[in-house]
Amino acid sequence: MLMQFITYAGLALITLSILGFIYNAIRKQREMGPFMGASALFGLLTIGFVLGGAQGIIFYASPGMSYLVQYPWGTQQAVLEPGFHPRFFGEAIPFKKYLTVSFGGMAGNFSGTAPVQEIRFHDSVTANMRMTARFQMPKVDEQFLPMAIAYRSQDNLINSSLIPIMQEAMRNSGRMYSAQEYIGGKGGDFENAVLDQIRNGIYLLDIDERRAVSGALAITEPDSRTIQQDQTVHVRVRIRRNSAGLEMRKDAEDHPLKKFGLVLVQANVQDVDPDPAFKDKLKEQREAAAQVAIERQNARKEEERKKRIIAQGEAEKAEKKIELEKQQIERVIAGETKAKEAEQEQVKKVTEATTRKREAEIELERKQIELETARLEAERIQTLAQAESDRRRMLMEADNALEKRLEAYVTVSEAFADAIRDKRLVPEVVVSGEKGSGQSNATDLIALLMAKTARDLGVAVSEPDRFSTAGQKQ
Repeated sequence: MLMQFITYAGLALITLSILGFIYNAIRKQREMGPFMGASALFGLLTIGFVLGGAQGIIFYASPGMSYLVQYPWGTQQAVLEPGFHPRFFGEAIPFKKYLTVSFGGMAGNFSGTAPVQEIRFHDSVTANMRMTARFQMPKVDEQFLPMAIAYRSQDNLINSSLIPIMQEAMRNSGRMYSAQEYIGGKGGDFENAVLDQIRNGIYLLDIDERRAVSGALAITEPDSRTIQQDQTVHVRVRIRRNSAGLEMRKDAEDHPLKKFGLVLVQANVQDVDPDPAFKDKLKEQREAAAQVAIERQNARKEEERKKRIIAQGEAEKAEKKIELEKQQIERVIAGETKAKEAEQEQVKKVTEATTRKREAEIELERKQIELETARLEAERIQTLAQAESDRRRMLMEADNALEKRLEAYVTVSEAFADAIRDKRLVPEVVVSGEKGSGQSNATDLIALLMAKTARDLGVAVSEPDRFSTAGQKQ
């Protein structure tokens, strides 16, 4: 737009300067002064030519675009940065830095478009495939310049390289899978195979096809040929690999994306639409599968109901069994409790009997001890009495029973004293002048009686208070 504006401005100046020369000539014929000096008009004309021819000398590189500049003398130059660049009346061929190619997309919305691509799975099912891919152009001169020289234009690059690469990747990926496999969950693997082949090259495939025959043989006549029934074809597709285990690809070294530095930055498989026959078959399969699922679900429900009934019966049985076992346990516990109580009672009785027996034994032992103690005490007393008797006997034999006789003498004396305690043996009137010892007749009587007693007992009285035996005097 800028270069066009500059060009239009240059044309306007050229037109204005020419009109100025014409107007000056008219004014000169009428002997009028010039409208503008000739030098000024020549200046405007020169500026107009310069601006008008500027588009051939320089061009403006728009952002998001790369250019191949072809100079008149045969050399080429890559212009990858935006801004003003010289071209010296050469040709500047534009390339977008990012190209978007769509299969089944609307023209004008993408860099390049193509109709929906028909692919064929290895089970002979066809499908229409819609896909969009976005490519990044080379960023350095060394890669962009050979690519731009090779393809000469952006449309040529898209139509002669990018679209064919995408078509072959889609077709080759279809050969690797069956439609049933794609529908059954390998759609992600299919899409990854498409993207990998666009980016790195087309796989070399090994297809192994095996036919299996089953069923009866139909024979019409003896000379007729045999027709085999129920043929099944098993197709196995594998990626060919080299001795290192890496995938082998067609034109791996000359793949345009790798050779020229183009990069697949984004790709999207919008839709894979199988043919109507397969859809009908798939619909039948789905209906059959749904019916089978319903029947399976009903069978599962019946099985669950059966299990629930069995479980309920088992629960009731277990509950009844638990109740019976509980009652049995209660009876066993009650019996055991009674047995333990009887045992404890028996133990108690035995303990009491043992205690009473032990007490009786202790009491018997105590009484035996007491008896033995009494016997020993009696023997001791008897021994002491015998000893005392022997002692006394020996003393009596030694002093002629002095002690006994003295005791008898004392006893007799006490008896005499008691006998005369209340008697008046001394006269109330005493005639004086009589000579004597001064003792009364009572005293004499007592002395006589005591002397008699002493004699009878064999005790010799020397003084009133001293006694001795006859044997001692002798």
